[in-house]
Amino acid sequence: MDVFSIEGLYQLTPRLELFTKLAGRRQEQSFPFLQQSVTTDTWLAIERLNVNLWKPLDLGVEFRSLAQKESHDRKQGFLTELMWRIQKYFRVGIGYNFTDFSDDEFAQNDYRTDGWFIRVQGRY
Repeated sequence: MDVFSIEGLYQLTPRLELFTKLAGRRQEQSFPFLQQSVTTDTWLAIERLNVNLWKPLDLGVEFRSLAQKESHDRKQGFLTELMWRIQKYFRVGIGYNFTDFSDDEFAQNDYRTDGWFIRVQGRY
């Protein structure tokens, strides 16, 4: 498996930030009993807008898209998260993932990651 990812965060205003992530994965899987291997290319794109609601509370809204080239398959949807900035470089969030896939480039998606989540995040 080969994975690459690029992401960036841009502070649009003191209360508004834009996050973008693009990741690609090429994976080769061998099937010894068939004496054959299959290579797949998968792409993940994320656009996220974080808005400061009030002092330490932020709201994040994210659009995700996961495309698999060989199967001509695309999944997409939204995620929302309410975040609490405990310190300048540390925050905790709770949110809901309306998609059924992960934003982890190394995940072997079983398409069961929808629902509620808690995130602890360090920033620098």
